[in-house]
Amino acid sequence: MSKDEAIQLLGGELDYIEDFFEEQVFLIKNQIIQSLSIKKLIEPKLKKINFLFNAYQLLIGEEITDNIEKLDINLDDDSILNTVSTYQLLRNKLKLILLNAQSFHNIEYVSNALIELELLYARKWYEDTELPKDILVSKVIDPMQLLYDIKIYASAGGYTFDDLKKAKNYAPKSLIVEKNRLSLLLSKYS
Repeated sequence: MSKDEAIQLLGGELDYIEDFFEEQVFLIKNQIIQSLSIKKLIEPKLKKINFLFNAYQLLIGEEITDNIEKLDINLDDDSILNTVSTYQLLRNKLKLILLNAQSFHNIEYVSNALIELELLYARKWYEDTELPKDILVSKVIDPMQLLYDIKIYASAGGYTFDDLKKAKNYAPKSLIVEKNRLSLLLSKYS
């Protein structure tokens, strides 16, 4: 890429390149945060942001670097409540870290961590069974409703993913929907 091509990519006006670059990076990071954390959706955004970084770094003559907090992505608990709580906590932390990341390498690292977390979470819920046809992978259940229904399920004696998969006690509909949604996500995108 030439310097002229980089200038055109970054808005065309040399005086406003930094503002344009920062705005575009911010918009793409927000798109990553708001989209479902699957490779198919995030990879094109990472390619676009990498292209912007390459153009900007060519014009400023240096590589942009920063340090970020690295998290241990772990969902080892069998308790539905603990897993969902940990997942939400880690996901929110990763989103915050992504918003603060200033280099392409760290944006890429955190985006991949979000994908990894989503797949680990889906594996906890996964059940190899025939799924209803009306499931939408992108239709995420409200986290507060999910936590409320998990507590209701626990009060009826259902605590673990095995309880849910073995249909132990009566599981609220939202738990079944989430299990089916994440099973479909894992079977389609892992």
